[in-house]
Amino acid sequence: MLLKQSQARSFPEELSTLRVGLPLPKSSRLLKLDPAVYDDELLRVRGRLGASTELSFDEKHPVILDGSCPITRLLVQHYHERAMHANHETVVNNVRERFWVTCIRPTVKVVVARCQHCRVQRAQPNPPKMGDLPLVRLTTTRRAFVNCGIDYFGPMEITIGRRREKRWGVLFTCLTTRAVHLELAASLSSDSAILALRRLIARRGQPAIILSDCGTNFVGANKELRAALRGLNAERLRGCLKAPDYLRVLLLNECM
Repeated sequence: MLLKQSQARSFPEELSTLRVGLPLPKSSRLLKLDPAVYDDELLRVRGRLGASTELSFDEKHPVILDGSCPITRLLVQHYHERAMHANHETVVNNVRERFWVTCIRPTVKVVVARCQHCRVQRAQPNPPKMGDLPLVRLTTTRRAFVNCGIDYFGPMEITIGRRREKRWGVLFTCLTTRAVHLELAASLSSDSAILALRRLIARRGQPAIILSDCGTNFVGANKELRAALRGLNAERLRGCLKAPDYLRVLLLNECM
């Protein structure tokens, strides 16, 4: 009954024309579907599958419905929910097993857009507003790797002679230019981290700030470097740098 009401509201001219046995006018939007009115008084697609014995009557001659009709949208919503809120093409294929809906994909799109369950599933949280960049990332007037970060990746297996050994990659990245410098570490020890840092300094210059995580190798290297700095006699070293002759004599005395 609802299907008949929907067709009577959407295709009144086509129904009246076909019931009296006249061909559809060329201006009809259903002309390409070759429609016909069958015994159930419904407008169906005639198609070329009438001789099939494996398909049902609804599959061979699907009912024609207007995609803009509210009854059609309720029908599409039923198939959408029965398909467990699947994607658009799944709903289109399920509907076309029994019905031929004009402009079916825009209709399915409207139904899915109004589905409360799908709207909840597609909802995205509002991303938090990003804060200002720290000062260490804004030193654009200084050379690369003045402020850098360090991290390890791996391990990687390498072949030395006939044996296999593990090596780790050391990743240095400039906090300003995002340039990358790679080194190779023989282990996860603090000594290996210090050696990688020395190679970075030899190639890129001494960094002012180095950021890292709380890995034991980084924490240990930090403690060793701080202990070495505390052991230096700053006044004596400063005096040596100001007096080259005194520094040369001092070095000769230490060598003797």
